[in-house]
Amino acid sequence: MQQGTFDTHRQAVPRGTVYLSALDRQAESFIDPPQRTSVLERSVLSNLLFETAVLIPDVFYFISRGLADHIRAAIDENRESLIGASVAEGVAISAFRDADCDDFDKAYRTVRDTGIRGLLPPEACKQIVRHLDISARSGKESQEFSSISWPTESVGGMYEQRLTSFLQPEGDAPPAEDPQIIKLWNDTRHWRRESLDNAKVRDSSGFRRGSYMAALGESVGLGGAPVDDISQIFNEVRDPERLLALKVLCYWMNECYSYNQARAFGVMPNFPNFHPQLSQVMLASLEPSGVNNTTTGITETTVTERIPPPRVLLGMDPRNLIGVRKQTAGAEYFAALSEWRNNPLNEPLRRDVEDRFKAYAKALRMEAAKGSRYTETLLQLKLSNFEGPARKLGATAGIATSALVSTQIPEFAPYIILGSVGYAAYIWMLDRARKYPHTLKAELEVSLPQE
Repeated sequence: MQQGTFDTHRQAVPRGTVYLSALDRQAESFIDPPQRTSVLERSVLSNLLFETAVLIPDVFYFISRGLADHIRAAIDENRESLIGASVAEGVAISAFRDADCDDFDKAYRTVRDTGIRGLLPPEACKQIVRHLDISARSGKESQEFSSISWPTESVGGMYEQRLTSFLQPEGDAPPAEDPQIIKLWNDTRHWRRESLDNAKVRDSSGFRRGSYMAALGESVGLGGAPVDDISQIFNEVRDPERLLALKVLCYWMNECYSYNQARAFGVMPNFPNFHPQLSQVMLASLEPSGVNNTTTGITETTVTERIPPPRVLLGMDPRNLIGVRKQTAGAEYFAALSEWRNNPLNEPLRRDVEDRFKAYAKALRMEAAKGSRYTETLLQLKLSNFEGPARKLGATAGIATSALVSTQIPEFAPYIILGSVGYAAYIWMLDRARKYPHTLKAELEVSLPQE
């Protein structure tokens, strides 16, 4: 795929492309540090193996500690990383803010010169640049490398509008009637009103999330100290209730940021740390209104197939792994899934997805079996459709997650792709049970359809 511009990016970026939110540094604060790399790699695997492509904004390459660890591990083992191979094969599409940019060295210098806070240390960024530019050169030679430009409209301006719409509604009405949401809404009022207003006038070049973070930092006593990471703000608050309210506010700030960027690029929004309650109220506010039917009937089928676990998939030659998804079994699966998404009530299409999924899983097993350390786990595919007319995506998210959230979340890692009247969910059945003390630390990944 050749390089595109924003004016044609909806054609240059294939339908089914997912915004890879797992690479957002600020989202890492809601994941236990020991799990950050595994959560990132599982999200990368889920999206690279089961979606058409992923979109990565330029800044994510130089801000994600998980990505830095992923690339460093590959370099230490004298191999190409999965991210690098995906860049070379055009499965990972880079969004560069400079229209003339087509390499990572220039992308890094452009991002650095904008003054964005929270970049990784220069030596880490240079290592990432070298690694990715080697892959990119290979991709250019094969004509598979793909990049697009940032929108000509102000992405920051769109973010400000969406954030204001959600956090500062007319009459300051809470987004839900749930008592917990109402309390959190009241407890975050100062940060939603005064701090957000403060952030809006900080940067003459346009609204930035970093400006909001700086305003929040000042509100908790950081003064004018630079804020690279929202965990710096959290560390200043000792009262448990106030800290929870601040974390929820920052969670909404991040979720809205991810949603806004995905919509600006015309790709699928993705939430790698989806919270069924907190994320749902935000989506209900931001997504266009539709029929919000209260029917809860769900028709669901499950297919369970053997598949190499993440540690095996990540240990495979990444070009060969990407190659499986481009071969017949993978291509047939993506085609069948796309047809089912367009008509999720069609039973023959659903059965075809199930059959193609089995063949695709077999192809992945066969490729992995060529290695010397092959093991298997189970991967469940759930295909579901709802009774009644299309509903708001916020309500759809609630229905889909309620079907999976219960005793399964601590044990498995669901990845859900939502549609207007259905969803596809992939559940990696391999993680040991974990108990999280904080309500925001849910292991649930959700992607919305493109507009």
